[in-house]
Amino acid sequence: MLKRVREGKFADPSLDPFADFDYRVDSKDFIHPLSGVPEPKRRFVPSHNERNQISKYVQALKKGLMKTLAQKAQEIKDRQEQEDKVWDIWEDESIVTWRPRRMPKPITAPKRDLPTHAESYNPSAEYLFDEKEKKEWQEQDEYDRAINYEPQNFGALRKVPLY
Repeated sequence: MLKRVREGKFADPSLDPFADFDYRVDSKDFIHPLSGVPEPKRRFVPSHNERNQISKYVQALKKGLMKTLAQKAQEIKDRQEQEDKVWDIWEDESIVTWRPRRMPKPITAPKRDLPTHAESYNPSAEYLFDEKEKKEWQEQDEYDRAINYEPQNFGALRKVPLY
């Protein structure tokens, strides 16, 4: 045993100093900390770089260059509401109260063709059908007819029936 100690070995030959050691912590509730070293002061005081970074963020928030999460959410909500709004592109310009910032160029409504003499509520006799023309018109297929209505004569516009 003395010989082993003088050689710098363990006194007990059965002891293996390099055996695998399994260190498991079963409980997190320790009475004493694993190391008794007190916490350094620098852990409680923010560093100079952190202070500069925070001041940059504060300035950006004040100038409006940066937005908080609540402001971003509100901005997205407002944008969605504006996209959901529908406006009449043929509506009179003076009536429109709300207009998006980038409104497309106005599209003019297509103009209807002016009514012909036969479409009048009181056409002259030359545009009215006689019996022969009326019979031919009724026998024709709907797609082959030159006009899709039968000209009639009404004494006043208020007597024209709805169609």
